[in-house]
Amino acid sequence: MIKYEELKKEATEILDECGLEWQDVFLNPEDYCPDSFMEFDDEARWFNIILGKMIMMKELKEEDLLLTKLKEEETSYGKGWICRRSETGRGLRVHQTTLEGSVDTPKQAIINYLRLLK
Repeated sequence: MIKYEELKKEATEILDECGLEWQDVFLNPEDYCPDSFMEFDDEARWFNIILGKMIMMKELKEEDLLLTKLKEEETSYGKGWICRRSETGRGLRVHQTTLEGSVDTPKQAIINYLRLLK
């Protein structure tokens, strides 16, 4: 069975790899747990919070690797990357373009699109 301290150490290593630092202040159980979860002791709550954050960080790292790979596959076409809704209503598009407003990376194109939705 994984102990709390071992899990916290692994979580810290993952955060370090991502250029982040451990901050207990962001691990408030009330922010991450349903009311029924508050019945558990402190260590059980912290354990599950840390485990959830570790899973999230690993997923973010995998997503970043995919976007980096997409960037590596780019051609010399266009001015950069853009993320937009299809003009024919067939969904979202992330692609290289000659359109104004393009950016250097697919990741930044997606971030810009999401910011427009707010």
